[in-house]
Amino acid sequence: MTYAELIAAIAAWAEDDSAELSTEIPQIVENAERIIFVDLPNLPAFRTTATGSLVQGTSTVAKTSGTRVTRAFYIVVSSNRIYLERRLDSYLDAYWPNPATEGQPKFFCEDDETNYRLAPTPDSAYAYGAYFTRLPTGLTVSNANTEVGDNYEDMLLKACMWETCKFLQFWEAALFWKEEYITEAAKIDPEIKKMYQNEAGVR
Repeated sequence: MTYAELIAAIAAWAEDDSAELSTEIPQIVENAERIIFVDLPNLPAFRTTATGSLVQGTSTVAKTSGTRVTRAFYIVVSSNRIYLERRLDSYLDAYWPNPATEGQPKFFCEDDETNYRLAPTPDSAYAYGAYFTRLPTGLTVSNANTEVGDNYEDMLLKACMWETCKFLQFWEAALFWKEEYITEAAKIDPEIKKMYQNEAGVR
């Protein structure tokens, strides 16, 4: 379902072609996409990887903008991916109290909302990769297609209708569409679990 198809469907299902609703539809779509992201963060559409190179002697690595949940972090050593173990920042403090001392990283933590921290402090500019979830660019006039819109259009439309009815203050209809959305999301959840049932660890 493209953006144009979605906004046409919202107006048709709501039986409302007013300028007031038309103006609000971009925000309605964004709200619906955020609801789906919170409820089904492991949809393939929300999972991605960032790569780069560490800086020798620097223990922190900037997260990619928009990172919500980090699933794994690895470095490349002799062409092999070595996955670092996730630990609390207090563990890294105790394990590697002097960040000026360098070695091959074994552990990582989320230092704050914008950085990872590694221990030991990298002794080389290792290539790295981070698996994480993030809310991707949503449907807009300039972004006509997304994975959610193309592959989960029923769920997206129902989430949009829930948001539309809240905006229009049609509270009874809002409850109906909320239940419709929840039912649709519940159908997809087992599909996601089956998709990743053989995945080793949490990525």
